[in-house]
Amino acid sequence: MTATLTPATLAFREDGTPFSPIYGDVYHSTAGAFAQAQAVFLNGNALPQRWQDRRIFTVVETGFGMGVNFLATWSAWRDDPARCERLHFVSVEKHPFARNDLQTALDAVVAHAREAPLARELVNAWPMLVPGTHRLEFEGGRVTLTLVFGDALEVFPKMWMRADAIYLDGFAPAKNPDLWSTAIFKALARVAGEDATFATWSSSGDVKRALQQNGFEYHKVEGFNGKWAMLVGRFTPRWRVRRYEPPLPLALVPPMTLAIGVGVCEAACEAGADARLKWPNDVLASGRKLAGVLVEAQSQGSRLESVVVGIGVNLGGELPPELAARATTLAAAAGCEIDRARFIGALLGHVERWIDRYIASGLPAVIAAWHERMVHGIAARATVEGAPLEGEVAGLDGDGALLLRDGAGRVHRVRSGDVEVIRVMPPRVAVGPDPGSGPGPGPGEEPAAPAC
Repeated sequence: MTATLTPATLAFREDGTPFSPIYGDVYHSTAGAFAQAQAVFLNGNALPQRWQDRRIFTVVETGFGMGVNFLATWSAWRDDPARCERLHFVSVEKHPFARNDLQTALDAVVAHAREAPLARELVNAWPMLVPGTHRLEFEGGRVTLTLVFGDALEVFPKMWMRADAIYLDGFAPAKNPDLWSTAIFKALARVAGEDATFATWSSSGDVKRALQQNGFEYHKVEGFNGKWAMLVGRFTPRWRVRRYEPPLPLALVPPMTLAIGVGVCEAACEAGADARLKWPNDVLASGRKLAGVLVEAQSQGSRLESVVVGIGVNLGGELPPELAARATTLAAAAGCEIDRARFIGALLGHVERWIDRYIASGLPAVIAAWHERMVHGIAARATVEGAPLEGEVAGLDGDGALLLRDGAGRVHRVRSGDVEVIRVMPPRVAVGPDPGSGPGPGPGEEPAAPAC
């Protein structure tokens, strides 16, 4: 990280456009800062449509400048009734403005614009000019600006997140070539999420080559304010990339076990096993345990630091006699030898896809998939409101808690900590999930095969 910061010098051209003496270039088009932000970066990334009905949406910007793109994005988020629950905007700035200069610069472009109140909030929250990461929260924490003061070449390779949209913005490549270097695009490829999009006003040959070399597909479209062309596109790598995103709230970690279980079950089905899910964290085949999942959160107070996921799968070999009656292997369940490396690759792919889906869309999609793959005929003994209860698993409720149907047909909600014993019942007519808890077979119907 850069040891010291050189603040931006505030200057204006004769036409009133903010100008950087350090780079000899303007901060925005003479046709208007917010018009450019809307035309190039919001429209170029198909926003606000792409964030609608998402839980979290992350925008990454290569150069913060005056913060106009952030303000325009925040304003669009506020105006959209179908907006994502949380907007995370991440930006880097090597030469940030001092607070008073930022206010002067924004006053020159905001004036009576609808973004003026947001600009005042940004100025009031503006951090000290200290190198490193500054986290600013707005809208009661639903809009987060992670602002990094430092050199993008040093900062981006160290970032952990998952970017849904990328704003390639900065001074012209001829004026600031470092910000458009291959190293920057390589770092962006590392954090780009599945189907991440990008937009930039630049259409230089070097930028196009750097995009292609790092897994981005681009298209030339009409530029802003008479400019011949600009570039838009998406991340379409030929390789698999690890993705990261801001920390989840602690409360969202336990249900992640369900999403991971669905991924493990899919991978086992793909290998040829008739795999099913047993709440909360086991995968069975022919009523015997095939795999298990363990999720553990590491936290500092209420802040989530990391999540450790453990997945155990019995791939093959002969099980000890004392385990053979209640456990099995993937090779036995699939009826063939298992290629360890190939299966691990498929397993990680399925699990990562379901974690991404859970983070992006929440628990409902996971619950529906879990019901499609659940084992039927599972008995559980639990304590509900201080009284013992034994019944048959009827599925999950909307929060991922177990639903237990007693002998009288009443359905009870059971938390994980309340369950004492879960076992496979003798074969009989399967009873599906409770009618409001998700799809499942009705009385007398055979459970459907898992949709793998």
